[in-house]
Amino acid sequence: MRRVSSLVPFLSRAYSLAVRSRLMELAWFRRIYAGAYFAYKRRLEDPFDGLVRRRPDLFRSGHILDVGAHIGYTSSIFFRVLGPGFRVYAFEPDPANVRMLRETVHRKGADGIIVPVQAAVGAEDGEVELWRNPLHPGDHRLATPWFRQWGGARIAETLRVSLVSLDGFLGREDPTTPVAFVKIDVQGYEPAVCQGMAKLLERCPRAVVALEYGPRELSAQGFDPPRLTEFFRSRGYLAHLLEKDGSFSTLPDDLDDLAEKGRGYLDLLMLPGGRT
Repeated sequence: MRRVSSLVPFLSRAYSLAVRSRLMELAWFRRIYAGAYFAYKRRLEDPFDGLVRRRPDLFRSGHILDVGAHIGYTSSIFFRVLGPGFRVYAFEPDPANVRMLRETVHRKGADGIIVPVQAAVGAEDGEVELWRNPLHPGDHRLATPWFRQWGGARIAETLRVSLVSLDGFLGREDPTTPVAFVKIDVQGYEPAVCQGMAKLLERCPRAVVALEYGPRELSAQGFDPPRLTEFFRSRGYLAHLLEKDGSFSTLPDDLDDLAEKGRGYLDLLMLPGGRT
């Protein structure tokens, strides 16, 4: 699990209590919760607000794909810098999160521009089991066999959800419009998402990819962590460390050690070779 600020246990307990007391079924409470969560993300975790301010050029030349959109925080940031005529496709598998995602889209006046897609994302189209973390709605995991073994009895209850690959989705939805930016935050399932967007990267060679690198989460899902960065290196991408203020620098050699000494994960920015 991630190492996060001391505020997270408080928010987790508040969320769990709100679910048990059915407060999350009330629209006015969901709006208060979303506001508090957005403030927490902006002040303590999120690098994207800074990145769109520093480098709006990375986002404006095509669609933006928000994989692991949760309740719409990053999608609403991307909406601010989106180029005319393009969309933010926001992928989120959990039904409760999707309801709040749609409410966020409506509050932001982004209907039809931020497009919620109720599905998990992976290497192929199909269905998959989703484990819903009862303490943290942003920490749901796909229940792979390795994750079931890692999590034990607490992974017993899962929800079956749709699974799409980005190549398959775009092939059906919009096969010709360029993609400018892809954000991936799927709790260790990132390699499968990347496998399912190989055609996208070939078609859009200037697309930028941001993702989380969490060695423990990747291993728990059955992946070899170094292969995630190798996927991009083999395609001519240069990996950078994305900081909280939106700046980025060359990736250090001791990647896993740096992740473990910090929050348990790192935000990485993959830039096509020659793009700075």
